[in-house]
Amino acid sequence: MALTADGTRLAIGVTGGGHSGIEVISLNTGAVRAWASQVPGNPASLSWAGDATLAFLWWGQSPAGSGVRLLDTAEPGTDLMTSRLLIPKSAGQENVDSSLITQDGSKVFATVISLANQSPAAAVVEFSARTGNRIRALTPSAGESGHCT
Repeated sequence: MALTADGTRLAIGVTGGGHSGIEVISLNTGAVRAWASQVPGNPASLSWAGDATLAFLWWGQSPAGSGVRLLDTAEPGTDLMTSRLLIPKSAGQENVDSSLITQDGSKVFATVISLANQSPAAAVVEFSARTGNRIRALTPSAGESGHCT
């Protein structure tokens, strides 16, 4: 789940009973707005940019559509898959794991797991939230392997 910076809206990823989606609850009024997916999967790593854009990681049963997605909660509709796929979950030998968007909505930071050379390694990578392009790797620091154990 994720709370807006002003503390007025709470976003929750929901799964179960054949339903997967995101609900946003107004903490002032109790009103709930829900987005659902007809595609099986799970929402995770929710984070807000401002009070309208919600970034989340979609773990679909199919790689297509899975990855870091951006949902404009101010737009009409209830189909979660109308959100924009920003960073695909899998790109060759890499998988995106967790993610966070900056408050101003300009950057996304994601854990990227590299599966190259049969030795998994993790790094935190900065991406442009506008284009999804990789800006730079922030970790592992010099002298660290980043290898997963």
